[in-house]
Amino acid sequence: MSNKNEKLISTWLRSFNSTSKVKNYSADIAQFTKWIGDKDLLKVQEKDIRNFMLDLEEKNLSKRTRNRRLAAIKSLYNWLWENHQLENNPAERIRLERLTDNEKKTEPLDERVAINLLSIIKTNTMTGIREYAMIDLFLGTGIRRDELANLDIQDVHVSQTRSSTITIRKGKGDKSRTIPLARPQKESLTKWLEVRESYAREIKSEALFITRLGTRPTGESIRKIIKSKLRQLGIDEKGISVHALRHLFASAYNEATQNDLAGLKEITGHSNLSNLGIYTHPTLKRIRDNLEKIK
Repeated sequence: MSNKNEKLISTWLRSFNSTSKVKNYSADIAQFTKWIGDKDLLKVQEKDIRNFMLDLEEKNLSKRTRNRRLAAIKSLYNWLWENHQLENNPAERIRLERLTDNEKKTEPLDERVAINLLSIIKTNTMTGIREYAMIDLFLGTGIRRDELANLDIQDVHVSQTRSSTITIRKGKGDKSRTIPLARPQKESLTKWLEVRESYAREIKSEALFITRLGTRPTGESIRKIIKSKLRQLGIDEKGISVHALRHLFASAYNEATQNDLAGLKEITGHSNLSNLGIYTHPTLKRIRDNLEKIK
């Protein structure tokens, strides 16, 4: 890999605060850079990426693996484009492959789904910025669909120097709670707040996320957005919807904190620890890692 390509990739990877994301993306993008050889990443064309994907197919790699590699490429080129390194995004028009019913049955939602969900959203439009912030908030806080719909501007505190939070005033059982925001969610919310006043001709609501009519979104409209994005990833199983993102957050939190159930209880707004059992099932990765530790 050329020094220039290596520097670009290194800078892109530093934009993630998750070590697992960095590890996964590093492995997948390495396959692409090996394939293009010494070619400048900034001179890669759409046909190059399509030929790489065809090569993966000819090698009989699964659709899931091909989609994972493409998601890494799309994330890289989205970042390069958004950071004004490119005039045109060569990966923009290339879609992830649709999975069959049988292919969708195996671990339909895992951390890669979270990464892929965000990578397919175009943030060069106000609608894209809005959708990105919504989904990022689901994945980064585990809030419920109705809780997100009911968030008001006053419930969000974004600070560049102090901790940033969102406050759920009426969660399940009318209980309130405050959730700290990690850097990615703070950044995506900041971008949305910068364009919110221009999103509708007339603002008719104090809602954090407004519609084009300036009104508060309904839980159903939010559900349709999430389902649409999941379908783009080839995930269209019955029962996989917004609440699955809450499970995804909780599982990721447990993996990162070694089952900090007390912290998870406060973040998700559950009334007691016994309700968290649905989130504590070990993932295949954790089981595999634990088995490898046995001597």
